[in-house]
Amino acid sequence: MHTLLQLPTFRLHRSLFVVLLFFVLSDATALAQRYGTAAGLRFDRAKIGSQQRVGLTVQQRLAIKHTIESMLVWSREDWNIGVLYEHHQPLLGKSFNYYVGAGPHFGWTRGEQSGALIGIDAIIGIEYKIPATRLQASADFKPTLHFDNRSETLFDPQAGLSVRYVIVSHRDLKKKKRKKKKAKRKAKRQETF
Repeated sequence: MHTLLQLPTFRLHRSLFVVLLFFVLSDATALAQRYGTAAGLRFDRAKIGSQQRVGLTVQQRLAIKHTIESMLVWSREDWNIGVLYEHHQPLLGKSFNYYVGAGPHFGWTRGEQSGALIGIDAIIGIEYKIPATRLQASADFKPTLHFDNRSETLFDPQAGLSVRYVIVSHRDLKKKKRKKKKAKRKAKRQETF
């Protein structure tokens, strides 16, 4: 069994983590994502098991440029559920963004070394909200560290594609906000009379 320090690319991974952390903590003034809630399918390939996995993904906007994403992915050999906090930044216009984030995961692997997988994920990716539709697509790189590992490696690099349907759009959020302001003004006017 390899330990993290024996991996030849440890320095590269540590540097990648520092860069990701910098982007998560940086801030820009532009609006990054054009939706409130989106859900869809995820397709990824993990090093452990070397199988194509399929799953479900849901993103919920927490604040401007900040989302929480939950993913449930599975294959014949394993399943995994994770929750990621993500920070979005515009790349080209309002609909094309990059994002970085991190969060915990829990899973189960079957076979000779079956057992629980517990760890942390980092993520960096790009997303595109297709104009005039409620579709959003993303591609990402998601390195994973397993702490309670039943496999031969602690580090599991994953790449994935997601296609989501925007359930609550940016327009819906703005409309709700305007209604709230209008109701507040109306209540204020009634108080003065």
